Parts: sequence; C-alpha cells; structure tokens
Amino acid sequence: MATVLNLPERYISGLINTYHNTNFNTYVNTFRVADTMSRIKDSKERNKSILGIALESGFSSKSSFNGAFKTITGKNPSDFFNK
Repeated sequence: MATVLNLPERYISGLINTYHNTNFNTYVNTFRVADTMSRIKDSKERNKSILGIALESGFSSKSSFNGAFKTITGKNPSDFFNK
C-alpha cells in the first residue's frame, strides 16, 4: 500500500492507528474476514470449504484465519457458521 501511494510505511501505519484505532494487520484482516463471510453466503461458493474461501480471501493459513476471525467477530469460525 505504501509503495502504491508513494508514502512511508510508518505514515500509512500511523493513519490507520489514528483513524481506525487498530494496527495495519488487523485493519486488513477486517476486510479479509468480511470477504470470507460474504462469499460463504454466496450460493456460487457452496462447493468450497470455509478454509478454501478464507485462503482465497487472502489468509495465508488456517491458523491465521482462525485467529483473525476470533479477534474480529469474537467467535471461532466453526461456532459462528455452525449455529
């Protein structure tokens, strides 16, 4: 992001911290979790697993997805989607 905007990384990080009261990773993961949740509800994605969709949404592993999901929603993915 900093490269695209031609700004120092610390400046981008500072803006996110100031205006969103969170760090860069959590900020990005918020969008990844939202994308995952949206795609899970999409009937075109029914043939994919939750993990498969999460990886396609930008998470690098199951553990990074589970941790970010719990941080953002307050629940584990399995508890959230198996209600």
